[in-house]
Amino acid sequence: MNSKEFLQSIVLAVILFMLISTVSAQTFPATPAGSRAKEIMDLFNQKTSLTPKAYVDQNCTETFKQNIPEESRGSAIVQIRNMTNEVELVSIEKNEPGEIGFTICSTSNGLCFSISLTVDEREPCKIETMRFAPAGHSRSAKPLSDHPEVLLTTEKIREIREYLRQQAVAGQFSGTALVAEKGNPVLIESAGMASKRYQAPNKSDTKYNLGSLNKSFTSVSILQLVEAGKIGIDDPIGKYLDLFPNEISETVTIRQLLNMSNGWGDYWQNRYFLEHKDNLRTLADYMTFIRDIPLDFEPGTKTQHSNIGFEVAGAIIEKVSGMDYFDYIRKNIYQPAGMVNSDSYDRDSPVENMATGYTNHHQLDTLRKGWQWENTYILAPRGTPAGGGYSTVEDMLKYDNAIRSGKILGSPHVDFMSNGYKGNIGNPVEKTLNKGAGGAAGVSTFYARDWKNGISVVVLTNIDHPVAPQIGDEILKIMGVSSK
Repeated sequence: MNSKEFLQSIVLAVILFMLISTVSAQTFPATPAGSRAKEIMDLFNQKTSLTPKAYVDQNCTETFKQNIPEESRGSAIVQIRNMTNEVELVSIEKNEPGEIGFTICSTSNGLCFSISLTVDEREPCKIETMRFAPAGHSRSAKPLSDHPEVLLTTEKIREIREYLRQQAVAGQFSGTALVAEKGNPVLIESAGMASKRYQAPNKSDTKYNLGSLNKSFTSVSILQLVEAGKIGIDDPIGKYLDLFPNEISETVTIRQLLNMSNGWGDYWQNRYFLEHKDNLRTLADYMTFIRDIPLDFEPGTKTQHSNIGFEVAGAIIEKVSGMDYFDYIRKNIYQPAGMVNSDSYDRDSPVENMATGYTNHHQLDTLRKGWQWENTYILAPRGTPAGGGYSTVEDMLKYDNAIRSGKILGSPHVDFMSNGYKGNIGNPVEKTLNKGAGGAAGVSTFYARDWKNGISVVVLTNIDHPVAPQIGDEILKIMGVSSK
């Protein structure tokens, strides 16, 4: 993986169920960690003459630098800067002399990231660790109880169609959008090219990379096994996997894998991953290095974006079911839902109607506009339980209908999932508006399920994040379901 790829991958698998709703004025503390955090902010906002790589070379410990290939140093800062343009400090979650955790959000598009730093408190207080994770979007939806009843009138559908046309003309929509009411599509619109090389347009049956929307399939699969009595939602992972040391296997639970409070983060800076990315195709391939990754914090004490947690959940599905993860998903989700155009396809196998992703974050791209560069060899060669499979808007509607009808998961477990895995399964839940998204280089997706009005919105694109959630939120706003 090269110096432009870390943040493109980190957005994989981006889920926007956890939204930040307010922005308040904050300043960094006058501590060694706080001072370094302010310097990182200055790098994001280009208020320093140093390049991100030069900053890392000068201000991080030798141990830190040894764990990252030289060409990747500072790449996370570069990618966040490219996606956010300008950022502001939203909140400080941890404040100690040698450690700080804080959240930043873009002032232009609301995209947010969580950052944590640890520093050596002795002068010159060099940075020992630096982690980045997506933190959703600063624009949140209204609570469902605040929503008026929505009627999808011809006028609203016409307004949505015109909005999509304008976005396509502006170069901000390349993909397919679907709006459905009570399980039936009332609008499907496509724009842009699935392949610029072959001048193949995007269509309603085009297969798009889902990014982190795949996590929903993994969650449903885990809950199917809970429903069948084969695992317990609060069982420790060591009950099913003997891969991890006791301090992990005995403390991390199944629930914590799903709600991302397990203590793990992502593996994008892991040296083994960087060196072997193009050969990772099975869960066993990922477990080879994930088994040695330590926790970032005590499980259950906080949450952070965790692709590792969903890879481990996939390994548990394999162990308990006795099936390959991908076979399990095909048999227990795709087939009963009728999803005939969905799978975690290998990039080296020919697949009809598959969109190529286009990105502004290629290492050779100096213009950063127009989405001219293919993402084929930037991403991993195959999707995982954490993201990267493919589907169509029509198949995603079939999945939505299967969830709503209880066809692939019973109502108590659907309620539990819709409520963010809180409380006990079977507790009464008022289901609200659920939203999710995924993104990577040349990948941006959005999926919303409005329980009150029976409305579903799916936006799948083959250009950079966060175009799909921006389009999806605007569609909801036009319908009166949500507001920015």
